[in-house]
Amino acid sequence: MTSFEWLTVAYLAGLVAAAWGRQSRRRVQAAGYAAVVIALVSVARFTAPSVRAWLPHAYLVLGYWLPALLTPVPTDRGFERRLVAADARLWQPGGCRLPSWTRNWFELAYLLCYPIIPISFAVVWAAGTAEDVIRFWLAVLTAGFACYATLPWTAAWPPRVLEPRDYRGLASVNLRMLRWFSHGLNTFPSGHVAVAVAASLGVAPVWPLASAAIGAIAASIAVAAAIGRYHYVVDVIAGLLVGLLAWALADSSRPLPFISPQSP
Repeated sequence: MTSFEWLTVAYLAGLVAAAWGRQSRRRVQAAGYAAVVIALVSVARFTAPSVRAWLPHAYLVLGYWLPALLTPVPTDRGFERRLVAADARLWQPGGCRLPSWTRNWFELAYLLCYPIIPISFAVVWAAGTAEDVIRFWLAVLTAGFACYATLPWTAAWPPRVLEPRDYRGLASVNLRMLRWFSHGLNTFPSGHVAVAVAASLGVAPVWPLASAAIGAIAASIAVAAAIGRYHYVVDVIAGLLVGLLAWALADSSRPLPFISPQSP
């Protein structure tokens, strides 16, 4: 198995342990997560490397949704109040008056947080080596899992819920996408920001110019997350740091290579 597959197994095993409890519902959840771990190991053992290289897209989605199943609707609002208080010190929504074209660009950038990972991976897949692919996924999954794993302890409503506004144009599209593809809770740090930063850096060894372009989009996603009130400012700052750290760890590691199913 590769480094990113071991990372995914470890993350899911942690969710199994977190889900295990006295309630029968939690035990069923733990059994389901354990089944996912077994399936992942089987895929890594019997599937061709070319297929395994694309599967982390699904691992990232699983990593996002599974912690939400362990997280009740926020009732203890203490962490949320701390996020709001930090925003009050760092952010003045009334003072942010951008031209409409600038706001439209940032709303478009936030929409790009969905395809930015497949696009970045396609560049690495087409122009990089197997080690580049492994290092890319190790960085992206590390960034994503680090943000998603905190959800049961940092559950809060995002600022867009606490500060309702009139969403029009591309902003309404973003809101609709979040209703369809998000569990609705705030992730701390921001997973969108962290994985976008890690992905842009993962492209750098393969195609620096493409990395710069994707990095500009990742930076715009970070700005959009704050000014669009999709995330608290602290989420965004923490997401930037997690993305940078995840890439630094992946880049300094020695990736475990793909092992073909035909290998002895």
